[in-house]
Amino acid sequence: EGGGGSGNEAGVSRRKPDEVDFATFVRALDCFSPYATPKRKLDLMYRLYDFDGDGLISREDMTIAMDRVIGLGATKERIDAVVEQVFAAVDEDQSGTLDFEEFCSFVDADDLASRMTVPS
Repeated sequence: EGGGGSGNEAGVSRRKPDEVDFATFVRALDCFSPYATPKRKLDLMYRLYDFDGDGLISREDMTIAMDRVIGLGATKERIDAVVEQVFAAVDEDQSGTLDFEEFCSFVDADDLASRMTVPS
């Protein structure tokens, strides 16, 4: 057998899918700095909306995000209507997904910068 039985081979980390390593955590916190650029904040928000991690925001991704943003009390029909309005307004290439540039046209960067900054 040998190898110590640690479950890690050659230093490979075995984290659960919902765990974040410290370096990733610190990089995410960096977005809330007053010195972080609006593009950096938009990039984080884009990645947060991309629930399946494919690099694009699908209607399903946006539905999950809107459900969490709008919160309780919103019907599925209302959330679906909001998602359809967003895609009708910003899915310029009509691909059914939002790329980073399309997403940026949907988000008010100045408002996002103020909401995603922790006062120093």
